[in-house]
Amino acid sequence: MRGETYDAPSTITSSGRIVTIRPVLRPQPDAQLLAKALIQLAMEEAKAEIDQRSTDDKAA
Repeated sequence: MRGETYDAPSTITSSGRIVTIRPVLRPQPDAQLLAKALIQLAMEEAKAEIDQRSTDDKAA
């Protein structure tokens, strides 16, 4: 669903405030933010693979 047509639900906090969260519609993706996310994902996957190999080596 696109952001401009989405009717975001509201929530009432314990203090009585009404909170509504709406998506931000950007016509172009943020390439720098996307690159950072991909690099972070690659680093986490590489670390998991290294950890798994070290666990496998200890078991052998």
